[in-house]
Amino acid sequence: MFYVVFRTYGRAGNLDKGTNMIMKLMGRNFPLYRSKTLPVLFITLSLFGVSPAHGGPIDAKSALAVLKVVEEGARVGYEREMFNHWIDADNDGCDTRREVLFEEAVIKPTVTGSCDLSGGQWVSKYDGLVLTEASDLDVDHVVSLGEAWDSGASKWDAVTRQAFANDLLSSNSLIAVSASSNRSKSDSDSSEWSPSNRSGVCWLTSATLITKHRWSLSIDKKEKSALSKLITRCGIKKISLAPKAKIGFITLPKPGGSTTPTPTASPSTNPTQPPASGTTQPVPSSPAPTPVQTSAPGPTTAPVASTPATAPTGGDCPSSHPVKGNINGTSKIYHTLTSSYYSRTDAEVCFLDERSAVAAGFRAPLKN
Repeated sequence: MFYVVFRTYGRAGNLDKGTNMIMKLMGRNFPLYRSKTLPVLFITLSLFGVSPAHGGPIDAKSALAVLKVVEEGARVGYEREMFNHWIDADNDGCDTRREVLFEEAVIKPTVTGSCDLSGGQWVSKYDGLVLTEASDLDVDHVVSLGEAWDSGASKWDAVTRQAFANDLLSSNSLIAVSASSNRSKSDSDSSEWSPSNRSGVCWLTSATLITKHRWSLSIDKKEKSALSKLITRCGIKKISLAPKAKIGFITLPKPGGSTTPTPTASPSTNPTQPPASGTTQPVPSSPAPTPVQTSAPGPTTAPVASTPATAPTGGDCPSSHPVKGNINGTSKIYHTLTSSYYSRTDAEVCFLDERSAVAAGFRAPLKN
């Protein structure tokens, strides 16, 4: 299904090429440029992960009240690499970071070569600093990746985490600020950190509410209390919510089942585990998530790299179980399709999803 909407805010850069193509089909041959104010007509598929239905401004306190309150425990399993960024979604040579830097500039930089930015001027919302070098800025995730993980993103699939980390379809998800203020904020939520610049405080309060709504993320009690006080302090009456993002979740195997059908055992297929006389090999009632071996059948106590039963192309896993597992001594590491290491490794064991890999004792690769 196609959705046609007018976009008068947010980040148009990622859609310029598709938009120009549509304009040409309509008989209009003028180019469109990245702009916060230029109305941009664009067509997007539901696969982009947004719903076109969102209302007008709503009461800020009401928006806060409907956010799900969930207390956050210790952060477990989080790695920044699980949120693949920065990507070049439209293949124009400019990744998400540079798209945001270009748009946020109050004086536009010159773009040369492989999207090198020179010149330009920026005003950092968080601390009011005026900056003239792109290298002095960071692009901040309004809801940090770690905070998102604690608020529900730990259950998302890799595609959703990548979409969140590179969200150019909402002007409240990413912002160019001074590197020092971004690193001061780090993974803090609204109860733990606030900008030094008052206008930045109020902008971040609204943007946090909008982003939490857009990505269906929860808040804890301290964060809710802090946001409520900030809404009052800033005099925020209404906010305009962004379209809801479409969320994909990691699917866990059903209890007592496995990720692949379990064949009936026979003495000839596994001589090391012969069944009792007159019976077939019993299937455990509650196994851990079962990986799919790309190696030849053999003892199931550990994956063995040998001639694959069904040869994966270039060492990749089948599409039904796309997460690669690699074993090096005592180190067990898994790689998702969005990992920078995925194409560099040959599969030794394949999993349905990341949770299945973690349950089998594998971990994500450490950030370079």
